[in-house]
Amino acid sequence: KFIYHYLFHRAKIVFFQNNEDLNLFNKKKYNSSFFLINGSGVNTQKFKFNVNNLKNITFTMISRLIKEKGILEFLRAAEMIKEENKHILFILAGHVPKNKKLRRRIEKLHNNNTINYLGFVENVVPVLEQTSVFVFPSYYREGVPRAVLEAMSSGRPIITTNLPGCKETIIDGKNGYFVKEKDIQDLYIKMLNFVVDPNKIKIMGFESRKLAEHKFEVSKVNKKIISCLNEL
Repeated sequence: KFIYHYLFHRAKIVFFQNNEDLNLFNKKKYNSSFFLINGSGVNTQKFKFNVNNLKNITFTMISRLIKEKGILEFLRAAEMIKEENKHILFILAGHVPKNKKLRRRIEKLHNNNTINYLGFVENVVPVLEQTSVFVFPSYYREGVPRAVLEAMSSGRPIITTNLPGCKETIIDGKNGYFVKEKDIQDLYIKMLNFVVDPNKIKIMGFESRKLAEHKFEVSKVNKKIISCLNEL
């Protein structure tokens, strides 16, 4: 709080990526001008739309591997679905976690073929091409998660929480589903929806791409930033 207070009284302009963060600081009196932008944007030319024609439905999570990102919920939901549907695939990517217990759990599920753990991935485009549905059950205070925007631009449905930052990426039931935070059963049910009705993958994936182009295209975000800076 002290650092925010110090900086915001000295910054001429501050950009926020979601309304909740903007409203939180708007309650206080600062010398800065506050503006809302749609995340950091996504390059829709780099993360190109491609139709999902995968033989096996694949759920992917790309994230910092910490509990607050919903990693434990993802792993448990993967186990539950895999018990009933052996052909469903699960991909996990991210730096090896410092938490030893979490690291052992990931290694165990990778070794018994419940998940495919890729470790840290420099270029996520090929991973998203192997993805049917992108899962991000974070209860961490996000701005707007870049990984979700990249998945949306690639034409993938999203499963995420209805929390600040994450909820900006979803029109519930249109380009994906909201899940309750820390709720394994709810995540399992939302993932199972795509298993039961795979047609939703293409339909919702197309809606994700449209939303990425309309709201999160990086050139539009940059244009808004430059416009705000020109007001100084």
